[in-house]
Formats: sequence, structure tokens, C-alpha cells
Amino acid sequence: MSANHIRAAFLLPCFEVIEELGLDPKALIELVALSNDVFDSPESLVPLSAAIDLVEIAAKETKCHHLGLLLGARVSIQSLGLLGLLLRSASTFKAAINDIIKHLTLNMTGLKRSLTVDRGIAILSSAYDSPQIALSRQARQISISLGWNLIQSLSSERWQPISISFSFAEPEDAVFYRKFFKTRVYFNADYDGIAFHEADLKIELTSHDEYLHQTIAYQVAKMNENKHKNDFVEEVKSYVAKNLEIGLCSENEVLKFFPMQKRTFQNRLKEQGTSYQNILDDLRFKKAELYLGDSTLKMYQVADLLCYKSGGAFAFAFNKRYGMSPSKWKHAQK
Repeated sequence: MSANHIRAAFLLPCFEVIEELGLDPKALIELVALSNDVFDSPESLVPLSAAIDLVEIAAKETKCHHLGLLLGARVSIQSLGLLGLLLRSASTFKAAINDIIKHLTLNMTGLKRSLTVDRGIAILSSAYDSPQIALSRQARQISISLGWNLIQSLSSERWQPISISFSFAEPEDAVFYRKFFKTRVYFNADYDGIAFHEADLKIELTSHDEYLHQTIAYQVAKMNENKHKNDFVEEVKSYVAKNLEIGLCSENEVLKFFPMQKRTFQNRLKEQGTSYQNILDDLRFKKAELYLGDSTLKMYQVADLLCYKSGGAFAFAFNKRYGMSPSKWKHAQK
């Protein structure tokens, strides 16, 4: 999935809040063109854009402009699946925060967190790969409220933030923010984040389990390894498509976009059960079916669009793939 997404289980606690405020979650789900079936499995991936639209609509309908704060606070460590187990089994507060930063993509993409320490003050801040998060006040509220909630839970409330910062303008309900976080809250700040004492990073977690943490970390590493492999194939497909559109289809042309030797490039594709030629052929024939459906295109024009040297070369390859000539295939589709 190339678009940013969020894990279904992450959203389920949020629906409880929305329902408590008098809205029907099912109606909201339909409004953002999602199927209720997507929430049958906690591991289903929901488009992040749809999730943000849902929260923004809910805030508008309920007239609860701080809805994001309530939603973030409702998500529990248990809702985070593997990431939640990883956090609970970490040795210290700092180790858990580093796990959040490193493995946040287990639950969502489009949001990144970072930890900086300066003069005894630590700051856990948010950055946004997704422009939609950056433009959504509710999404940014969730980001900070969730981080604050998780840290509170992990430290058994032995931790207290120094301040909370938001980069958006001070809202009319600013007093609620201060009551909610029970600390100073700044608006129009340079970042969205949570500031606390550096010494708190040394807090030891009572739920620490080194064996469990190592086991889960290994599982997560394997998951990420498989994901990166799949991402590599998708990246190659993307560059093949771009080169094909400008009349370049050789492996050497695509290889220019990858910082590796040709043999390494070929071996990585082989590990995923494919090859450059397979990727090229699959893309060519998908486009061929589209082009053949356009009655205004001549056969030599289709061949040229697909980066074949001649109409004859295209017809030979097509016949080998489909067991019939392009013209017969086109006639059979009518």
C-alpha cells in the first residue's frame, strides 16, 4: 500500500468516544466511503486520508473542537498490537520512546516522532510526511494527546510533562487544553510536541521483560525486512513505468535510479521471485490491453508506446503471451 494508512485497531477506541458524543460511527464510516468490513480485522489498513476526514467531520458535527485530544487519550497501549507489547516490555522510559519512534509505522504511516535533549530538557515532537495531517488540527491534537497518554501509562504516572506545544493558533477552548494536560500549554509554537525533564528518561518500567522484548523486536525486524523487500519491487515497477512512458525500457536505464551494481539489483529481484524482464512484460501487457481498447491507435503506434522496436516484435510477444494476435484479441473483447 503506497498511500499513508492507519491500522484498524487503532481507530476502534476512537469510535467509542464518537458514539458517546451522540454520533453514529457507522454513518461516519459510510460518509468517508469506507466499508464497515475493514474493521472486522484489527490488522486491516485504513487509508489515513479517510481516517482524518472522519475525525474532522466528527469534530464539526459534535461541535467538539478538542475532539482530537479525547480520541488520542482513549487509545490504549493494548490497542497498538505488537508495538504495544514492545513498549510494555522495554527496560526504561527512554527505550520505550525509542521503540515508538522506530516502529510507529506498525500502526500508521505519515507521522514521524523524534526525541531531542538539550540542557536537561527532552522534547518528543511530531513531524508529518502527510500534508493532510499537517493541515488537520484534529490529527495534530491526536498526535500529541496519544503520545502524552502512552507516556503516562508506561511510567505508571511517575512522569509529568513540563509543557505541551502546538504549532497552530490558540483556540477558543484553550482553557480545556490546560485542564486536560494539567500543565502549561503553548500555541503558535515552533513544533508540536511534549517537553519533560531529561532525568525522566531513566525511569525503569515495572512491566519490563527482556526476553519478551527481544522476541517481539525480532518479529518486528522480520516484518520490516519483508516490507522493505516488497517496497523495492514496487519502486522498480514505478521507475519502469516512468521510463516506458518516455520511450526507455532497458534495464540499464532503470538501474541508473538505484545505487547498486547490476548483479545486486538482479539478485534482489530474484529473491522476491521476479526479474526485471517479468516486471517490464507485466507492465507492457497491462498497458497493451488498455491501448488495444482504443480504436484510434494503429498497431505500430501501440508498439511504439510500449517501447517495442517494431509492430512485428510487439505482435510476436503478444501472441506468445495470449496465444493469439493483438488484432484477434481486440476483436474477441467486443
